[in-house]
Amino acid sequence: MDDTDEALRSLLAEAEAGDALTRRRRAAHTAGNAGAASTHARDGSVRKYVVIGHDDRWAVDALRAYPYRCIFRLSIRWPGGDTEGGTAFLVGPRTLLTAAHCVCRPGHGPGEVSVTGAGGNTYRAGSATWPRAWQDRGDDGSDVACIQLTSDPGTSLGHFGTRSLTSSEAENTFALAGYPVSRGAGLYAASGSIQGLDPVLVHHTIDTGGGQSGSPVFSMINGVAMAVGIHLLGANPHNRALRLTAEKIDQIRRWIG
Repeated sequence: MDDTDEALRSLLAEAEAGDALTRRRRAAHTAGNAGAASTHARDGSVRKYVVIGHDDRWAVDALRAYPYRCIFRLSIRWPGGDTEGGTAFLVGPRTLLTAAHCVCRPGHGPGEVSVTGAGGNTYRAGSATWPRAWQDRGDDGSDVACIQLTSDPGTSLGHFGTRSLTSSEAENTFALAGYPVSRGAGLYAASGSIQGLDPVLVHHTIDTGGGQSGSPVFSMINGVAMAVGIHLLGANPHNRALRLTAEKIDQIRRWIG
């Protein structure tokens, strides 16, 4: 087991054991935040992001550690002036993966996206790409997009891999990390289980909040962070992520080029 595996497993064990550090973080950050938090949806309506039971998210302090340094914060300004937060993660030297609703509202067009790295560096977003089906219909099965940066931070920071999750592997513990808008500019992570798979979605119990759309649902395999889903939205009793099927992964590889 290498240092990256050991570090991630240590964090997961901390969250699952509910030790003193986790309890202090819960006490500091969860007052008044239990239950469902709302943010504006891709179509201008309200969509919910759910904390299931106790809020088990913890503030990530090791922002220079892999894979956390590969998870970026998005700020989106929509036509009309309203703003939202989101999350994206590196899957190539300059390619970020996120949810399509973080960059484009069906029927309204794209927003202006600002990108900030875990260490506070800002990056210029070049082009953004999403499936035509998203712009036409806005269904969850096409809620995926890539952002091509004008620089290539992934050459030094590293990046996530992607893999298709099988039913037998769904019994493992997975992590999710992103930028909830209710917590300022900080990166927060949590772990949980997969409760179900369907052809489009991964149903999970990992706590989330508004601004964590686009976050990776991932595990560590031989020291590499492998994303199996992209967080989309919350609902009781389970939160939902886009399932990275073989077809989706082929599309992502074409985007990376």
